[in-house]
This record gives sequence, C-alpha cells and structure tokens, in this order.
Amino acid sequence: MELLSRDAINYTVGGHSLADLPNYHEQAVLDLLRELYASDDPPCGCSICVEDSYALALNSLPPRYIQSTSVNSYLSSVNFIPPEVVRAKVLEAVEKVRTRPNH
Repeated sequence: MELLSRDAINYTVGGHSLADLPNYHEQAVLDLLRELYASDDPPCGCSICVEDSYALALNSLPPRYIQSTSVNSYLSSVNFIPPEVVRAKVLEAVEKVRTRPNH
C-alpha cells in the first residue's frame, strides 16, 4: 500500500466528506509537543525527529475520532485517556526519538 499525503486522499464516501473527523488525541499531542519544543531543553527540531515523535505518541494512544455532528453525545460516552497518561506517552515518544534518532 502506498502512503499518500492527506491532501492526496479522497475522503468522500457517498457524497459525504469525512475529511474533518479529527482524532481527539491529535490536538493534545500537538499542544504537548509545542510545549516541549518551546522549553529550555528542546528535543531535536529537525522534521524527521518532530514527525517521529508525533507519530510514536499518537500510535501509543488509542484513536478517538470525533464526529462534528455528535460531539456532545460522543464526549459524554467515551472513556478518554487521562491527560497525565497522554503527557507520559508524548514524553516517552520524544525520549525514544532523542536517544535513537532516525537521522
């Protein structure tokens, strides 16, 4: 299977766009990575390390996709990962990339 960029993927099914179905954890992981990269001791900021850290962190968390039309009912019915666990997974991913970079 060839990996395509998000821009190259057709997210339309039956005339309905599925392009705006975000993974709930994406924003939390992005926010934490931004915080780490703005710190006094930032990890390597090359694109490979940033992408590896982002992918590793997201892959270590179960996906939680949110439908924009039913956010309220979805949010009340899902067991979300506690923020401290998300933070730990992001720190673990960054440390793994820091100790074994792919560049």
